Amino acid sequence: DYYAQNLAKRSIIAAPNLAGVIWFRSLTDLTIDEAQRALDTVLAMNGIAIIPFGEKFLKVVQIATAKQEAPPFIGEGRTQPASDALMTQVIPVKYAEPAEVVGAIQPFLHAYGQIIPFPKSSCILISETAANVNQMLEIVKVIDVPSALRMETRVIILKNAKAAEVVQRLQAIIQETQQ
Repeated sequence: DYYAQNLAKRSIIAAPNLAGVIWFRSLTDLTIDEAQRALDTVLAMNGIAIIPFGEKFLKVVQIATAKQEAPPFIGEGRTQPASDALMTQVIPVKYAEPAEVVGAIQPFLHAYGQIIPFPKSSCILISETAANVNQMLEIVKVIDVPSALRMETRVIILKNAKAAEVVQRLQAIIQETQQ
């Protein structure tokens, strides 16, 4: 009740299978934002998630089912303040295969989180805590880079140059880079 009345200024809609009292005490004064993040963490540690529902309500549900309760959707690749609030985000991938990226970030996923690769769209959909999504975004930045080893075959029609001269120049460039 304290969370709803004093921090969120919203009414709570609690799942019927939740019961009990969770205590949190801070040794220092907290801003409203700090208190909300701390309580999100304490609740997550106790298997509970809070999902905003419109402007006036908060859903309180078991964290294992929270991703099906429409957690907030954050746009592509944007970081959020680190917290244990659940969210859903799309992470675009330019160079790496989405399935490879999922394999790299999967170990950092909570048991209640979810990652889905979309190879045709070159992106990944993640439902997870904001803190973990931020960490995964940092990992993706390191993994999703162009590779010097990737080769692409192209046919180029020459209009103003002789093929033999172009081949000779390309071979010289390749030789310079190997030294």
